[in-house]
Amino acid sequence: MIFYDKINKIDLIMSISASNNNIKVWNAKNWECIININKINISGCLVSACFLFDKNENYIVSSNDKLGVCDPIKIFNFKGDKIKEINNSSHLTCFIDTYYDNKLAQNYIITGNYKFVKSYDYNKNDI
Repeated sequence: MIFYDKINKIDLIMSISASNNNIKVWNAKNWECIININKINISGCLVSACFLFDKNENYIVSSNDKLGVCDPIKIFNFKGDKIKEINNSSHLTCFIDTYYDNKLAQNYIITGNYKFVKSYDYNKNDI
């Protein structure tokens, strides 16, 4: 996934390792690894992640894919610190992305799950 970092004015590329539950973010110009977050989920696999820009800050949104009890969606800052978990999001999530509604000035997290799709209001932290 490619993302334009408005703060530092650089293009970023995200890579994920499902079985290692690892996310890395790279500077697209010089391939420098600027973020390395390990062991994002307790168990299962990290199969999807995306960027989120909110209130002039960059974040990483991560999902979980595991049969049984899944970890919730987690939000990380660019220092690698987990800053938030999304309520009612402990589902087998195969795909995750963000959507910004210009009219409402609101961020949403959209998930593709096993047999259903959900949309979360990022600021209200609810479905």
